[in-house]
Amino acid sequence: MATVRYGRRGRYQETVLYDRAQAVPRPQATPAQLAALEKAGQVRKKHEQRRREEEAAQLAQDEADWQAWLDDQAAQGRAALREIVARGNWVTLDTETTELDCPEVVEIAVVAPGGEVLHQSLVRPVGLVSEGARAVHGITDTELATAPGWPEVWAQVRPHIEGKELVAWNAGFDQDAMQRSSRLQGLELPDLDWRCAMSAAAPIWGEWSDYWDGFRYVSLAEACWREGVQVSSPAHRATGDAQRVAALLVAITTTAEPQ
Repeated sequence: MATVRYGRRGRYQETVLYDRAQAVPRPQATPAQLAALEKAGQVRKKHEQRRREEEAAQLAQDEADWQAWLDDQAAQGRAALREIVARGNWVTLDTETTELDCPEVVEIAVVAPGGEVLHQSLVRPVGLVSEGARAVHGITDTELATAPGWPEVWAQVRPHIEGKELVAWNAGFDQDAMQRSSRLQGLELPDLDWRCAMSAAAPIWGEWSDYWDGFRYVSLAEACWREGVQVSSPAHRATGDAQRVAALLVAITTTAEPQ
């Protein structure tokens, strides 16, 4: 046996070298030792199998719990919309606007639960219609030039919606558009009983997003397709979309709860 020191520049390590002639062979395991090793291996395999089974069972339980929670959220969304219909004091409203960021109303429609149009009108805005908005609804400057202004239209709309549960697909957007149109005309929009169908519909038809920590909003067109709702009036116009929201609520009420 010898000790060898190696390294450079003050950094050294030592190791021990043995003479192979002096090496002693490792004794072979006894039958008892081999049996103990075999038993230990079997126990280890059983523990590993049990661990895998427990992990699989826990994963299946977690998935079942998650699906049950999703189903419960969807049921709550349907229940919220059904309660609106059951109370029987609701109308739907939709607007088309000048733009998305600072919208003014350029078209508005109010629809009864059965689809009857209570009011529909173009609205001459103060500002200009953006090309992006026009690409969606197709309302031209020529049409709006002869349309009534917001004060006149609001006076006609107001009796149809005050005292009602006012259901809109994206209620926050429609509310913002009506409030902006009112401010620009020196009017004050009263407090209205808004109901956002899009928010209630998100857990019904939207997928969960871990990024947003919430359900993905779906479009009105997707919700109608999922529920089998068909309306002949043009989409992305106030009357057609208000009728789609009304038909969607009625469909949810009259169809059986998914199993």
